[in-house]
Amino acid sequence: MSSPRIPEIKWEEDSTTDDQDLFGDTTKSALVEEPEAPVDPREFESLLAAEKASGYRAPAIFVGQKIKGKILLIHPERQDVMVDLGGGKLTGVIEKPELIDEKTGELIVKVGDPIEAFVVSKQGDEVLLSYRMNAALKSLEDLGMAQAKKIPVKGKVLKLIKGGFEVAVFGKVGFCPISKIDARFVEGGQEYIGQDLEFLIEKVEGKGRNIVLNRSALLKKLAEEKTKALVASLKEDPERIWTGTVTELRDFGAFVDLGGVDGLVHISELSHGRVQKAGDAVNKGASVKVKVLKIDHDAQGRPKISLSMKATSQDPWEEIDSLVSAGKTYPGTVVNLMPFGAFIEIVPGIEGLIHVTEMSWTKRIHHPSDILKLGDKVNVLVKDVDKGHRRIALTMKSVEDDPWHGVDALVGTTVEATVERLKPFGAIVTLKDGLSGLIPLTALKKRFGEAYKQPATPGKPLEVKVQQVDHENRKILLTLAGLEDENSDDAHYLAYLAAEKAQKEALAAKATASAPGEAGGGAKPSGSFGALLGAKLAQKNSK
Repeated sequence: MSSPRIPEIKWEEDSTTDDQDLFGDTTKSALVEEPEAPVDPREFESLLAAEKASGYRAPAIFVGQKIKGKILLIHPERQDVMVDLGGGKLTGVIEKPELIDEKTGELIVKVGDPIEAFVVSKQGDEVLLSYRMNAALKSLEDLGMAQAKKIPVKGKVLKLIKGGFEVAVFGKVGFCPISKIDARFVEGGQEYIGQDLEFLIEKVEGKGRNIVLNRSALLKKLAEEKTKALVASLKEDPERIWTGTVTELRDFGAFVDLGGVDGLVHISELSHGRVQKAGDAVNKGASVKVKVLKIDHDAQGRPKISLSMKATSQDPWEEIDSLVSAGKTYPGTVVNLMPFGAFIEIVPGIEGLIHVTEMSWTKRIHHPSDILKLGDKVNVLVKDVDKGHRRIALTMKSVEDDPWHGVDALVGTTVEATVERLKPFGAIVTLKDGLSGLIPLTALKKRFGEAYKQPATPGKPLEVKVQQVDHENRKILLTLAGLEDENSDDAHYLAYLAAEKAQKEALAAKATASAPGEAGGGAKPSGSFGALLGAKLAQKNSK
């Protein structure tokens, strides 16, 4: 029996390019008709047997998948055409009637021709393909087959209607509910109008007048296959870096498409630096590099893929020694305010803490927001770098001139002061440059009598004389100008110093709760102002 006449076939130029990628140069076989050698009927069976005997492990394919191949064998007596789906290692079969021209009654392909078809069934090593489903859906029978075999069909989204979309499907109009247009929640839907998308046929009724489509089921199915491939790839290379596209931004992070399956980059994994919102670190539609951290499944069995962008770049703490040094001053940006202090980013991805007690020499700071706000640019000095705990202690004090520098020169001089507040033991006044000092109650009464509260009202000026300076507690003992040295109220001043120091130590302890405290609780150094006053009182009482 002679072989049927094979007509000359001219393929589209763009499809020829795709086929060259898979099978090499097919231009000659696609454009030039060559005589076909007689086929031994036993060759068909021998090819199948050879494939099984080779031990070749076929790549994962699934029903409904569109797949490219090459015509391998056309049997003159059988109704099957064998298609090479993978370099001679995986084959599929198309029923010959699907490849016969309706007008001429002749085959439209020959051995060696590239072909694209849908997988309609897969049982073991047998893969049944359909070319007609790829060419067009022309009848209700085709629609029914696509529904039964769960083969995706192409449709154009026409417009929004109540509850969903009108979709043109091969000359007919179908309906896709808005809940089934995508795998994720869709609120508006205008972005889908005019798009050519693939759908699964969920229902065909009324001779094609009622066609219900479902795209979300198709996307979920594709995502499952992509996830399986992702898991397999990670087993081979756990450190692989993937390229994806940002599809959505949320308060908690960014969703990234890895080519058919979405993963989430949590806001904490967007950058080594502090990120307030995902839009600060990445834009929708941007191409990004990510690393897969974990793959889980939710209660409905859908894949949950955790991704990281910061894992693809070097951690700045690994080179902290070359970036930040104790004792140096750096410009920084306020990135967070807490009751105990402010966090300052001094290098991208590296932050330090300024405690409230390190913000000013002269002002009493109750909350960092008293002098700072988010985004402020400040100069800070690095006090300490703790690599083990990834902590950096900063200060703003050393950047400014310390008003206590050279203060000893004021002892014995008379200066102008302003009353800041009145206490039971005396008046706290402010000297030049914000320095604070105490005028004991005895000095006030000696000068003004029991009516001392009026001239010592907060905000009023007084002329004072500097008696002693306490560097340890940063306090200055004063008297009113023109009075004799008066120390009878020193005990009250000591009480004031003790209260001030206790408050200061409580604040410092709260800020460094995780750091080891000072060992022991011995006496103050013999040279401290408190000790000098104590000795002076003891000397006075012994007289």
